[in-house]
Amino acid sequence: IKDYLNRKWAKEDKEDTKIDALVRAEKIMMIDRVTWLGKEYISHGEITLTDKENLIEMHEAYKSLGGNGHLDTVMNEIKKLKVVGE
Repeated sequence: IKDYLNRKWAKEDKEDTKIDALVRAEKIMMIDRVTWLGKEYISHGEITLTDKENLIEMHEAYKSLGGNGHLDTVMNEIKKLKVVGE
């Protein structure tokens, strides 16, 4: 029983490690995507409501994954942008 449990726990540890790596990768991709899009919209000085809502949702998802303040500066600027029609 002890050997079985050790194998089971080792397998669970490997799965946890993979999940942690996927979460970290997703956070990095979100930082890159929100930053890139944010710079584009900021340089144009305007954003559509749909795009603004999408960026806000990505930022919230990033934070829920344990993201820190990497995106706060760009999001503060996004919130100030003029909203234009689709």
